[in-house]
Amino acid sequence: MPYFVTEDNAQLYYELNGKGPAVVLIHGWNCNRHHFDKQLGFLRERYQVLSYDLRGHGASERTNYGLASPQFAKDLNDIIEFCELKDVVVVGWSMGASVIFEYVRQYGCQNLSKICIIDMTPKMTTDDEWKLGAYGGYNADAILNDISTMAKSWDAMLEFSVDGFFGKKGYEEQKDNYDWAFKESKRNTPYLMINMCLAFIRNDYREEIKQISIPTLIAYGGASKMYAPEVSKYMNDCIPKSILMEFEDCGHALHIEEPERFNTALDDFIKNNV
Repeated sequence: MPYFVTEDNAQLYYELNGKGPAVVLIHGWNCNRHHFDKQLGFLRERYQVLSYDLRGHGASERTNYGLASPQFAKDLNDIIEFCELKDVVVVGWSMGASVIFEYVRQYGCQNLSKICIIDMTPKMTTDDEWKLGAYGGYNADAILNDISTMAKSWDAMLEFSVDGFFGKKGYEEQKDNYDWAFKESKRNTPYLMINMCLAFIRNDYREEIKQISIPTLIAYGGASKMYAPEVSKYMNDCIPKSILMEFEDCGHALHIEEPERFNTALDDFIKNNV
């Protein structure tokens, strides 16, 4: 199994396959590289694709250190350099998009050619002057309630979070997606996920997204239970070379719900000038 060892001695599992321009896939919180399985076959026929498990997730080492945005962004930079990738297209879903925002904070758009953001906000918490956080009102009390739920019953938290992945079709029509996502999330270690949640939840990247100077595709679920369409429209206004694409009936995991449409859209975005 291929592992990249970071400077602080964490082992990150990665897979690098295909030929052509480089595409890096970054999964979300409490997920793993397999959440892009419906993209991998398509993309590897056209591009050189790097998929990896963030530290603490999947097959990567479950360290009890470095579980915060600055280290995740450094890991991204270092694994790109290790694999000798140039002019990279980075695709970030959910917390994976936050990793990209943090990368921009640390490195600018160095060595990146394009960015794809999948259903994410630059600031998850809601307060008196920011109303576009998670779930429309994710304030300090809501955060503490989630942490309490995680500590009491990991399964209860998974049922809530996985339900938030998908859109209007509901459980019966997407049973396979729900059951698969629940099983994958259950593989992770609760106390590590809680620590990561605490580390990521207060990040504010509203200034960083204004510094994104390269073409950016902002894909969002029109039926997302996590983020209102206004979140992606806000980012579209802030990022000069961005284009907005709505997946009308999809939720947070739109690339899982409508993989063919997403794959085609991403392929067109990579190939065409914006």
